[in-house]
Amino acid sequence: RCFRDDDCPEPRICSDSGRCVYECSTAEDCEEGWECEGHRCVPEAVDPIECPEAMAPIENTFCMDIWEASRPDATGSYQGDDESRAVTRPGVLPWTGDDFGRMVFYEDAEAACEAAGKRLCSPTEWQFACEGADATTYVYGDAYNPSTCNSLDLYGDPEEAFIAPTGSFTGCVNEWGIFDLCGNAYEHVQGGSDTLARGGSYKSLNPMGETHRCDYVPTTWVPCYCSLGFRCCISPDEMPEEVPEEAEVEPVEDATTAEDALDANDLDVVEEDPEEESDAPPPCPVGMVFVESFCIDRWEASRSNATPTHSGTSMTPTSRPGVLPWDYATLTEALDACTSVGKHLCTADEWTGACGGPAGDAYTYGPDYEPATCNGMDTFCDCSVTPCSGLTTCPYPGCYAFESSEGGGPCGGTPHMLPTGSLPRCTNGYGVMDASGNAWEIVDMGDGSTIVRGGGYDSLVAETQHACGYAPSGWTPCACSRGFRCCTEAYE
Repeated sequence: RCFRDDDCPEPRICSDSGRCVYECSTAEDCEEGWECEGHRCVPEAVDPIECPEAMAPIENTFCMDIWEASRPDATGSYQGDDESRAVTRPGVLPWTGDDFGRMVFYEDAEAACEAAGKRLCSPTEWQFACEGADATTYVYGDAYNPSTCNSLDLYGDPEEAFIAPTGSFTGCVNEWGIFDLCGNAYEHVQGGSDTLARGGSYKSLNPMGETHRCDYVPTTWVPCYCSLGFRCCISPDEMPEEVPEEAEVEPVEDATTAEDALDANDLDVVEEDPEEESDAPPPCPVGMVFVESFCIDRWEASRSNATPTHSGTSMTPTSRPGVLPWDYATLTEALDACTSVGKHLCTADEWTGACGGPAGDAYTYGPDYEPATCNGMDTFCDCSVTPCSGLTTCPYPGCYAFESSEGGGPCGGTPHMLPTGSLPRCTNGYGVMDASGNAWEIVDMGDGSTIVRGGGYDSLVAETQHACGYAPSGWTPCACSRGFRCCTEAYE
């Protein structure tokens, strides 16, 4: 039995059944648009072809998605729930299964591509795109490099490995500009079997140098569905006369739901206004804003090696947008982290003064509670489910677990931590982001007690717990949502 072409004597290849065979003897053995040369199927020389948006022409024979398939509502930190069709775009989590029971079978991938007006790539197409015209072993060359594509070798510990947003590894690309063919997610191909997936993944336990090969096929086992995804292809003769462009999600100025406010473009929110900053006396360090007489981190503290999908491991804090906040924080850890960068953990008075903005509002965004403005249990209520689908107002305060005043609900939902700055309206006149919700924030009381403020993404009663003046009494929030931010004196 073979698992890759190198297991076979040339010019034979390893077939999907795990046997060494000739790929072709005549052109009839190859797919349309391919010819047989030396018992291998190669693209025929044809005129240039034009591909749909976000696809690239491979040797002018077929078009392939530039990025792994993702769900239409996916973001840089959330895989999404809309499974109506496959899309291909950078900076979002690929469409794969997960650790909570969702799976992507061959039939699911096939249907998602068809709904997008495409199809799954054939094994021949996928392998040719991966190897390139020079038939390299990996998408980037013949020598295995553990840091070029997303692999377990980057992390060492399977528990630390995580799938990355599409296109995150800029060197993991072929000559036609196709990203992540090796690593990140295994990819379904035509053939009707989950055992034919290609490319390896971020958590393959077999040696990465083996499973990331362009010619590797599992054949006798199915990769973990948590890392099994796909991408789509299309041939010139399959394209409609006019290929519709994929709709871009427009930024929403006045969002009424989390889905309105949170899209891929929102990960780069809150650009600093140079003119506004230049008028703020006195100035603050980068990543901080001026509040009356001191400076506070604009964004919740994050570890220096945090990403949109992983909170990182570094003990050095940063204040920056678009990454997961520092979680599982302790008082000692927060105090030491802020001190290590020349700052101090914000006191309760500093934190509360910064949260309410110049007007001293009850919430960071204003005087009245808004269920979808900052990240809490209400933010991701499933307003489409039967108990809530007919409601006039949804989300509503307490929608995750409590009935609506209209009589419907509860709605349930999918609460989760978001990258810093993901909800652009969760801010105030000082420019402080996410003071209400997302991560509970430890403050320095000066007496060694661990007191948190601001509420978190797991705040069941967010209307109460997201208020700037609220502090838990007699109970402690989950460590999984416990973070902090730093303060410092303003420059003279």
